[in-house]
Amino acid sequence: MDEALEAGAKHGIIVVPGAEFTPYDKMTFPHILALGLDPDRVRGKKLPFFRDIEETAGWIHENDGLVVAPHPSCAGLRMKIIPASLSSLTLEKNIALFDAIQTHDIEIGFNYTADKIAKKHHKPCIGGSDFHLSEQVGIVRTRLLYDVSTWQEVVEAIRRGQVEPFFSENRTWEELQAFSRAVLVKKRMKQLFGK
Repeated sequence: MDEALEAGAKHGIIVVPGAEFTPYDKMTFPHILALGLDPDRVRGKKLPFFRDIEETAGWIHENDGLVVAPHPSCAGLRMKIIPASLSSLTLEKNIALFDAIQTHDIEIGFNYTADKIAKKHHKPCIGGSDFHLSEQVGIVRTRLLYDVSTWQEVVEAIRRGQVEPFFSENRTWEELQAFSRAVLVKKRMKQLFGK
């Protein structure tokens, strides 16, 4: 993380330190995003891998991080389900543990159900590419509603709900799908192996 923070500073980019954890919930393993984990504070600490959702969220909060529901498995533009996602029922049941909800993402698009849950419970909405391939970086973003200069200020803006998710351009669903993991991996495999 230190290298990412240094590289960001060198290029004028604010890097928000964080991690994606995989807790367990009965027989599923949904992701939980932790934003604002200070590397100096968490360095050397035992991370909450494969703990229950409450314990994972508790660890993140104890370390002053934000607990975000990334890509909740709710009805998106095309009812797409992402395997490592919180179900809408699990999200609602554990809503008090979450500080923000990702409502815009590259695999689902605009997630109507996640947006409805966020508004119902007064949780900030964020966007994120959840990128696994470089081509996905920056397609989905979160706009801050005031100027910031540090990652701590970015985290505070999210905490206060002074953010709004958006797609980097007015893209159609079909254009977004051109950046989905499945499409990009298939394209890359074809380039590598010619099939």
